[in-house]
Order: sequence, then C-alpha cells, then structure tokens
Amino acid sequence: MKRNLSFSLENGSPSEKFDDDGRALRTGTVMTASAHIITAVIGSGVLSLAWAIAQLGWIAGPIALVIFSLITWFTAVLLADCYRHPITGRRNHTYMDVGGLAWRSGLRTWKSAPFQVPGGIKIQLCGLAQYTNLFGTSIGYTITTAISMAAIKRSNCFHKYGHTAGCHTSNNLFMVIFAVTEIILSQIPNFNELSMLSIIAAVMSFTYSSIGLGLAIAKLAGRAHVKTSLTGIPVGDGVSSSQKIWNCFQALGNIAFAYSYSLVLVEIQASYSIFIRKSMLCQHKLFVQWRMSEHLSWREFPWCSKIVYWLFSKHLGTRTSGPTFCESKPDTLKSSPPENTVMKKATLIGISVSTVFYMLCGVVGYAAFGNGAPGNFLTGFGFYEPFWLVDFANVCIVVHLVGAYQVYSQPIFGFVECWCRKRWPGSGFIAREYPIPIPFIGTFSLNFFRLVLRTAYVILTTLIATIFPFFNDFLGLLGAACFWPLTVYFPVEMYISQARIRKFSLTWTWMQLLSLLCFIVSLLAAAGSIQGLIRSVQAFKPFQCKL
Repeated sequence: MKRNLSFSLENGSPSEKFDDDGRALRTGTVMTASAHIITAVIGSGVLSLAWAIAQLGWIAGPIALVIFSLITWFTAVLLADCYRHPITGRRNHTYMDVGGLAWRSGLRTWKSAPFQVPGGIKIQLCGLAQYTNLFGTSIGYTITTAISMAAIKRSNCFHKYGHTAGCHTSNNLFMVIFAVTEIILSQIPNFNELSMLSIIAAVMSFTYSSIGLGLAIAKLAGRAHVKTSLTGIPVGDGVSSSQKIWNCFQALGNIAFAYSYSLVLVEIQASYSIFIRKSMLCQHKLFVQWRMSEHLSWREFPWCSKIVYWLFSKHLGTRTSGPTFCESKPDTLKSSPPENTVMKKATLIGISVSTVFYMLCGVVGYAAFGNGAPGNFLTGFGFYEPFWLVDFANVCIVVHLVGAYQVYSQPIFGFVECWCRKRWPGSGFIAREYPIPIPFIGTFSLNFFRLVLRTAYVILTTLIATIFPFFNDFLGLLGAACFWPLTVYFPVEMYISQARIRKFSLTWTWMQLLSLLCFIVSLLAAAGSIQGLIRSVQAFKPFQCKL
C-alpha cells in the first residue's frame, strides 16, 4: 500500500495510517524485532543440535556453534547498515531490494567481487537464492511440525501400552492439519501484522527449548551410562570412516540451518516503527518552500525559522536545499532512532539468546544421550516420561513453527503479489479488496488473488514435505544451501558496494577470505546432506512415512 506523502500544515502530522515513506504505518519495536529474530533463528534447528554435537564431539561441536553465531551476527550487522541508501536515505524493504540498489547505484560495481558477473544477473541470483531458501524452509517446518504432532500421539500410546509397543503413526494426516492451519493464517495481508504471532512463537521456542534442556539435565542427573567422545561418534560399531566424515559434514549443515535467518532480516527491519518529529518536519518544509519562493537570504529570515532550520537539520541530518527536498521525497529522511541501530541491538539480543539456548541444548543433550543422540531430541524418544511434559514440549514446537512458517512465507507472498500488481495493474482479480465485517474483531479484507496464491503455496510445500519427509537430511541441505549465499556472500558484497571499499584493500581482502571459507564449509555440508538424502530415499516409499 503506497501513496504520496502529504503533510497537513495546520496540525503538522501526516495521516496516522501512513509512515514517513508513504507506506502503511510501521508498528514494530525493538521488542517485536527481537521476537521476530528469535522466532526465525530458534526453529527446528535446535532439535538436531544434540545429534550434531554427537557427530562432531566435545571440541569441534561447541566451537562450530560459536563460530557460526559470530559470523551470522557480523553479516547481519552489515546487512542492517545496507537497509538505507547511504546518500539518498531510500529504504530497501526486501532483501532483494538491498542488493538491487547497491549494485545498480553506481557506488560500486560487481568488479569488487573475486569473479565478475553482470550486476543484473547477480541481482536475479540473489532473489532466486532468497526465495528458494524461504520456500525450502517452509517445507522443512512442515516436516518438523508433522513429526512433533505424530510424536504426541506416539507418546500417549507408549504411556498407555508400554515402551515396547509399536505405536507407529503416519505423518501425512498431521501434515494436512498443519496445511489447513497455515492456509488460514496465510491470509494475513501484511508482514507487520504478525507481531503478536511472532511474540507467541518466540515464547513457545523458549518453552520447548527449556523443557528439552530440563529433561536432558534430569536424564544426566540420573547418571545413565552413556558414551561420549572428544571427537564424536567413533568409527566402528556400524559406522564406517566414510560415513563418519559424511555425518560430520551434515552436522555442519544442521548447525548452519540453525543460524540462517539473514534472508528475512530486511523484512523484519522494514516493520520497525519510525518515530519522526513530524510537526518539526512540516515547519521545516514550509520554511524551505518559503525561502525558495521568496528568494530570501539567510539574514532576512526570522530568528524562529532559523532555530527550526538548525534543530531539524541537526536532528535528522538531511539535505535541505534544492528541488529534491522541496519535492518531499521522504526516503531522504533519517529515522529517529535509526533503523540500523535498532536492528543491531535486536540482532545482538536475538542471536545471543539463541546461541545460549543452542549451546545448552546441544551440549547438555549430547551429555545426556551420548553417541546415541537422536536426530530430533524431543521426537526421537530419548524421553518417555513424564509423557505429559514431552507432549507439552511438542505442542510448543507446533505452535512455534506455525508462526515461523508465516515469518518465512510472507516475503514470498509479498514479492509475488507486488510483481503481479505491477504486471497487471488493471486486473480486478488481483487488486480488488472485499471488506468482510467480523463480529468482535473488525473488518477483514478479502482478496481472491491472495486467497488462491497463498493457498496454492501451502499445498505445494505440504506435498513436497509428504514426498521427502527426512528431518536431519533436509535441514542439513537447507542450511548448506542458505548459509553461504544469503548469510555471508550477498551481505558482504552489498556492504562492500555501499561502503565503497576498495578492491584488494585490507578490509576487502579479509571479507573475501571469510566468504571463501564459508563457501567451502557450505559445499562440504551440502555434500554430506545429499549423501544422507540418497541413503534415505533408497529405503523409502513416498506417502508411507511412519514415525
């Protein structure tokens, strides 16, 4: 929703429904931004960390967690600084917008990269990588949610009939239930309307992580005899040396997936609320127009107008002369407080909290289960009792991933809908909204194109999840495919373009080395995950998966 920003000189404020860039009013805060980040970061990846630590061992496992968290935080800070154009102040509302502006602006071409590819192709690859990984993550969350729902049914069966009972349950029914829920929630029109859903999901992530951690500590306190190792699962006992290597690579992919949230960082930042001294802005705009129209010199201005001029310029740091400002292009304005500063705080909070949980769940989980740690430590039935607590933890997983699915799907919805509106601007099917009053809630805006598109998207992700319901293998492949291009490579290149970093300078060199190392790690993780998928597919019949 866009419009040209117009100020009322009588009351000094724009419409309460619009922000300073003419878009719908942002309602996010540091708290909601942190909640979005925690929701995006602490997802199904936390459930596989005990297994990942078991593959890597006591030394490499925790070190890998710390390194991935530091790299993710660093590149997220770079990406936050690229949210606005450094000269014009123009906002970039999506991840792809950031790359497009950086590589088309002329500040720095793609010659800054180790290999040269036309900027237009790179922008398209950037968008393709982002939306492909968002799509894949939606599939992964569908798989994980169905597994947790099936685990609840199995847990009750084990409690009733004993731990030796079969209690095998098909995941397909639960995938359908999850799909119906997401079809309903997907009709939420705007990303910034998901604040409450995201906060609830963040609370759920804390809850099930805490329950899993508590159960692992209780199991550890029971002094159950388990085998652990400094180097992880040893070769032998059914594990060949080649399989050990493949599992280690796949474990890196699982850890990488746990930290792959940069692809929605810009969308989260775009939902942060902007607080601007609007009355001061209107006075200053009137002042500039007055000066331009009357051709007055600085000395001829009233002292009160000079104060307004000085306060506004100092507060917002904007350019205040020439036709650009008088045309009232709001993207030249600096927000107060700046979005990048807020996002850096939210990123630090979100990643720090997430890493603490990851470290505790991974390390304590490995200590509790040893080398036999399950791929999903809440659904692999390392715990049977208290069954009600295990059930509640899995319910929290379901609630959390219901919200996380929307966090990762909304950018795709927004991109496709925006592209279609521009491609067919006169289509009533695409653009027309039908207000539907809902008692005690308000008015719901129904759009048939949105209904069809988002429903088809959920059905497609559910269908693929039903065909390939492999938890660890799928998560490892997603992490490998997402981490280097979206978490490391593109943010680094965007920042190099925005900051005008010279080629072969010290900063440019070590950033490129960081990107190269992460690329190698992602390749190894992808190889391990693909090998695991091949092994799983060979012993699998589609649509017949049972937990």
